[in-house]
Amino acid sequence: MPDYTQKPSGLFVPKHPSAGSGPRPQNAPGVGFGNQRTGREMLGGVVNPQWVRPGYEHRDLLTHIHGRIIAAAEVMTGVAFLRSSGWVRENDLVSTAKAAYQDLTGLTTHPRAHRFPCNPVIGANDIPQTAMMRSVTLGSRLKLPLAVTDFLPRVFNYADQLFEEGGGIHTVENAVRFAIGEQPGGRDVNPNLVRHSVTHILIPGFAQAYDRAYWTSRSRNNPLVPDVNITDPNFFQTMTDASLAAEYSDRRPLLDIETVQDILSMSVRASSSFVPANAGAAEIQQEVQAMQSLVPSASGGL
Repeated sequence: MPDYTQKPSGLFVPKHPSAGSGPRPQNAPGVGFGNQRTGREMLGGVVNPQWVRPGYEHRDLLTHIHGRIIAAAEVMTGVAFLRSSGWVRENDLVSTAKAAYQDLTGLTTHPRAHRFPCNPVIGANDIPQTAMMRSVTLGSRLKLPLAVTDFLPRVFNYADQLFEEGGGIHTVENAVRFAIGEQPGGRDVNPNLVRHSVTHILIPGFAQAYDRAYWTSRSRNNPLVPDVNITDPNFFQTMTDASLAAEYSDRRPLLDIETVQDILSMSVRASSSFVPANAGAAEIQQEVQAMQSLVPSASGGL
C-alpha cells in the first residue's frame, strides 16, 4: 500500500503520486486511486489447506454461494455509507472492474474463487479507493468483502464466469445505482434501503444469473464425449473407445462441463432461499457505526 499524507481538510492523498506529464487531479486513474492497476492487492488473513481432497462437497458450494450474498450485504452497506457521507453523488457513473483485491493466491488446481463477482466503480474510483481518501483504515475495511475467496476446484471459477456473464455483474451495477440514487447525501444511512438492495435486487438477480449460466452450460458440450445417438448400434463401443482415449485436464473446464452444470443448478436453489443475518436493520446500523468510528472528525462534515 502506498504511503499517505493527510491534508488539513482531513483528505488522505498519496505522498508519492505516480509519475506523469503535468499536473493531474488527485482522483485520476494512475495516481494511486484510479481504476488501472498492474495487479491485485493481496490482503492475507487466510491460509490454503495442507491437504487437498478431490472434488468438492455440498457444504463447499453453500459456503461460496451464501458467502457471496453475505459479501454483497457488506458491499451495499459500504455504498450507502459513501453516499450518506457525500463522498459519491447520486448521478455518478456506475461501472465495474475486475477483481482488484484478494485475500490469498490459490493453487493451480484450486486457484481460489472470489465470492463477490466484480469490483464496483462509482465515478472514477472503486469503493475502497473513495474511502481511502478520507480514512485509510476505512478503505482497508471496505476491501474485505471484495477480497474474500474460497478454496475450490477450478471448475468453480468457470461456473462463476458464466454466472457473471449471465447477469451477475449487471445485477451489482443495478444495486449500486439504486443505493446511490435512493440514499440521500448528508443523511443517516437507511438500513431498510440497504436491505432492499440485497433482498429485492441482488438475491433475485443472482438467482436469475445462475439460471442463465446453467442453460448456457447446457449448450456447451464436453469435447471428450462423442456426439453419437444412444440408438446407434455402435454406441457402447464408441463411448468405451472415447473413454479409454480421453486425456483429462483440470485446466479445461469443458472437459468437466457436467460438474459445472451441477454447480450452477444447485446455486440457483442455494442463492434464492438465503438471506444473510448482516442484511438485518440492526446489523446494518452496527456496521455503519463501525465505519463512522474510522473516519477522522475533520472530514465528518462532508
